[in-house]
Amino acid sequence: MAELNLPELPAQIPDRLEKALQRRVDALLYELQQAGNARYIPPIEIRLVRDAHRAVLAACELGLSDGEVYYARFRELVRELGYERVAVGFERSNDWD
Repeated sequence: MAELNLPELPAQIPDRLEKALQRRVDALLYELQQAGNARYIPPIEIRLVRDAHRAVLAACELGLSDGEVYYARFRELVRELGYERVAVGFERSNDWD
């Protein structure tokens, strides 16, 4: 970094990023729960599933302490919405209401 004349990053950034990722995952999991209660329209529902999946995987890959808990909760909520994991992404296992 010295050769590129880039300033050093403050020590708090990794901690702040971890907290931000935790808040994002919590918010997306809450929205998934609400989707089950309110029956969102299909395009919004699948977008929410995809966004939550990305965030939960990032939490797991970065080794967040609650990563596995987040993933288990995600799988439970997705199952309640009627989706199942397929080779690429998720598929609704029953017909749209």
